Amino acid sequence: MVANFRETDLRNIQAGTPVDVYLMSRPDRKFQGSVESIGFGVSTDESLTPKTSRDLPDVQRSLNWVHLATRFPTRVRIEDPAPEYFRIGGSAMVVVRPPERRNF
Repeated sequence: MVANFRETDLRNIQAGTPVDVYLMSRPDRKFQGSVESIGFGVSTDESLTPKTSRDLPDVQRSLNWVHLATRFPTRVRIEDPAPEYFRIGGSAMVVVRPPERRNF
């Protein structure tokens, strides 16, 4: 699955970071996973600058009068997916878990 994280949050996310996933269709069930990769770029807003590449994902901003942080696609691997719950185009909330602290 792909989650779109704000650029301001990316400093805390890297490949291997653990996540919890809650589907909008099943908010009572938690799925665990990890970040597989983070997209390197997204296409720019064509109303502000010309389109730079057709190969970059197009992640729209919801407001055009306030500058919002750009969201970058982040691929998440679900550890034990239940295919009957995951649907193409469905919505989910992805929560990044803090790294475990080890006391030695």
